Amino acid sequence: MKCNFRFFVATGLWLIVVLTTFATTSNAAIIRDDFNDINGASASLKGQGGGSGWSGNWGDANATNAFIVQTYGAEVTAPPSTHFGIPQLQSGDPGFTGTNSVYSNTATQRGITRQLAAPMTGEIWFSYLIQESAGSGIGGMYFPSAHSFLPNNKPRAQVTGSGALQVSIDGTNVVSTGSAINLNANNLIVGRILVGPGGAGSTLEAWANPDVALGPAGLASAPHVITVGQMADGEFAPAGFGAINYAGALGWNQANTTYMDQISLSDGPQGFQDVTGSSVPEPCGAIMSFLGLIGVTFFARRGRLPTRSDD
Repeated sequence: MKCNFRFFVATGLWLIVVLTTFATTSNAAIIRDDFNDINGASASLKGQGGGSGWSGNWGDANATNAFIVQTYGAEVTAPPSTHFGIPQLQSGDPGFTGTNSVYSNTATQRGITRQLAAPMTGEIWFSYLIQESAGSGIGGMYFPSAHSFLPNNKPRAQVTGSGALQVSIDGTNVVSTGSAINLNANNLIVGRILVGPGGAGSTLEAWANPDVALGPAGLASAPHVITVGQMADGEFAPAGFGAINYAGALGWNQANTTYMDQISLSDGPQGFQDVTGSSVPEPCGAIMSFLGLIGVTFFARRGRLPTRSDD
């Protein structure tokens, strides 16, 4: 029996695309921490573990007790309009110890970091939930090249007590957009880092309270800030560094005003979905699979398998 060569080639190519996509996704790193599986009665986040995708505990020997674990009573949650879909641990879930968040109790420039299980490069998506009180406070996430409790000269994505959303890729130059967040209320920050070779030409951008169910359209309509440059750490790597190996929570200028929860990072091909819970497919993966299906259909129509044997 003759076999239609073009049909099987097209089918094989499509399967390669699909299997490669799923294999890449399964190998991607996803980092999470909602602080609901640690000791909420402790006065400090320092030395505590929990979450998934990390290496070691929060902070190192030099870390301060600037970030406190609080039995908050209610989670810091995302505004309903964002359709954020990452659930937090609840009573009855394995590992659940209590409903916790963390807050900064210092008016000085302080943060706490944790090492990732594996360095992240390329495209990295991240998200976090935050409440920021009106005033002079600042809170958010930072990405040093090593453990550090000083976030001020590191790559970071932060919000301010005046309602601004800010980013810095080199730790020095800060780009800001005002009236981005809801003060004294829950907010969702979604961000993306594109790490260039050796950190050169890297991009750090962030959105405040996007409707993640709309995918790119939701991001396009949300307050947005972006910066491009050499990724650098003024404390440990002023000349630059080329991978995200640490992440942390920061707060300074005004004590007891920054509350944070549900930190997520992903460097997978579906990183946006990983950190938002959105069901919107990644454009690249969806397009490749769609084109593969078109190829199968085209070749199948051009030359179907014979309906009778031809000896």
